[in-house]
Amino acid sequence: MFRETALAVDGVASAEWDCNFQFGGGWIRSDVVLEATTEDEAVAVMEDLLRAFAASPDLEDGWSTPMEYVTEDGSIIVSVGNLDGFNGVPNVGEVREHYAITPG
Repeated sequence: MFRETALAVDGVASAEWDCNFQFGGGWIRSDVVLEATTEDEAVAVMEDLLRAFAASPDLEDGWSTPMEYVTEDGSIIVSVGNLDGFNGVPNVGEVREHYAITPG
């Protein structure tokens, strides 16, 4: 669900997720590669991704968003720390609240 949402966003070169949820706990690991040549471009794509995650009705509020986003050549790495309004890696529900997005 994350992968399909991410790949629909312009500027995403590839996206992979590995998730495991069992017995009320679990983890999510992600690898998101961006088509960007500057940090500003990478931040803009990341913000578009966060908005897409927030808008997706298939993603649950408690699921974590990626820790970082990297360009194809690995020269640029961005995270939500590049944005105002987030303290640490947000979950989908926090992104929805931040951008005032109701999924659907």
